[in-house]
Amino acid sequence: MARLLPLALTSLALLSVTPRAALAVSDAEVGRAVDKGRDYLLKLQDRKDGAFRDVWAPKGYRSGETALALLALLKAGVEPQDPRILAGFDWLLDQKIERVYDVSVAVLAVEALYMPEKQKSIQDPAPLATQVRKRFHKQAPGRVRKWLVQAAKFLSKHQHEGGLWRYPFYGDPDVSNAQFAVLALKAAHRLGVKVDLGVFWKVAEALVECQQASGAKVASFPVPAADRKIAGLLDRRTKRKKKKRRTGNSSSTRTRGEEETPILTTSTTQRMQARGWGYRPGDAPRGSMTAAGVAILVVCKSELEAHDRYEKELAPKVNRALRDGAAWLAANFAVDKNPGAEPDWLFYYLYTLERAGTLLALERFGGRAWYEEGAQAILSRQEGDGRFLAKTSGQADGDLAGTCLALLFLERSTVPVMKRVATGSVAVSAARGPSVKDLPDGQLEVTFRYGGLPGRKVAVAGSFNGWSKDSHVLRDTGEGRYELVVTLPKGPHEYKFVLDGTQWELDPHNPSRQDDGKGNTNSVVGR
Repeated sequence: MARLLPLALTSLALLSVTPRAALAVSDAEVGRAVDKGRDYLLKLQDRKDGAFRDVWAPKGYRSGETALALLALLKAGVEPQDPRILAGFDWLLDQKIERVYDVSVAVLAVEALYMPEKQKSIQDPAPLATQVRKRFHKQAPGRVRKWLVQAAKFLSKHQHEGGLWRYPFYGDPDVSNAQFAVLALKAAHRLGVKVDLGVFWKVAEALVECQQASGAKVASFPVPAADRKIAGLLDRRTKRKKKKRRTGNSSSTRTRGEEETPILTTSTTQRMQARGWGYRPGDAPRGSMTAAGVAILVVCKSELEAHDRYEKELAPKVNRALRDGAAWLAANFAVDKNPGAEPDWLFYYLYTLERAGTLLALERFGGRAWYEEGAQAILSRQEGDGRFLAKTSGQADGDLAGTCLALLFLERSTVPVMKRVATGSVAVSAARGPSVKDLPDGQLEVTFRYGGLPGRKVAVAGSFNGWSKDSHVLRDTGEGRYELVVTLPKGPHEYKFVLDGTQWELDPHNPSRQDDGKGNTNSVVGR
């Protein structure tokens, strides 16, 4: 398979990805935008047949916009039993299965129809896939089950011999079609449909092969889905509860048996290379396709990593490809354009960025907080009637599709591949800054808060604990919310958060900061 030529000077350049303080995005702000966007979409539904149609239906994507609208509406909080949702699915499932994009998004919409409510999902000790599968088999009528099997067979059948997918009746295989096909097959498998593992093997090999051969060096940063096994990216609360039930130990101290799967990299000081993917093998890399390539490989890894052959033959290549793909997204990070495709497909790119961040279990690409920055960019593009417009000079997704993609980003809608995690919005934007309470003895009770992906070790290091990255670990309270209450002497205290023992971050929800006189900026709390 063709490989991309190295970019000029990439073998010589060493990129330093500079952290940038993310603008805070409040839950209320996002919620209002989502409500308006959802109401706008509902007005576009054809009341006669339940379909949604905009610019893509006349171009041959007969069912794609309806599938995308249903997916976005379900993720944005419309109840599955809403008559408008049911009418949309009645129409959708009657359509001919004939295009990879249309069929793939329709599968994702069907899965969303049977997703458990987030809080119930967190409280359920069963893995998310088990929860979804049980709901599907209990609630889905025969018509839906039969359609899903046919859709999965269609997608598997139309995988190109080289591993990717095309439209499928014309054009060359490309990473974009492959992305949706792989996500749909993963969803179908979660719902209980058998999918041949060879499908995931072939596309993983193809993606490893068609990634840029080399790229600029980038300072290393943790990439959990590459540095660990997917099976090790579990919610810590689940592991502790299992240990307590097994031993009867009421202590919250974690034992050796409860630790996460060890990080596979030997040193976080190693350099990664910014190696991306283009639309087709041999094309120049762009942001949307690099994020898509990363997403494909994480899904494939989640399906294949339990097998010895994968660990021996493919795992090292996939893990390196994931790290370097994340490095490309960090080195070329943007939220106002699709890097490498500049004015084209902004919302499509942002949706793929959400997907890559979620599947990688990554809150930042280098120093860039992708959700905070992306949400700000999207919110600034909402019109008074609720639609989202890219407002770029190149190709765009259309009012309906663009609004759907914007909502899917804001709701962090990609289903993670970790064993146990809540679906939908993760609480990056829900975190608040620290709160401070005066105690009768003159000291301060400080509550530190952090919002991010579940399953992380989040600690606070500061002037009050000798900048120890291990002594003050925040408690995971669910859905990626972390908190720690600390009693401190009166006065200002500098601090930073430390993720997984290696990644130091300012508090994005605390605007109070100061320079320590040594070239470092720290967050400040206290009075």
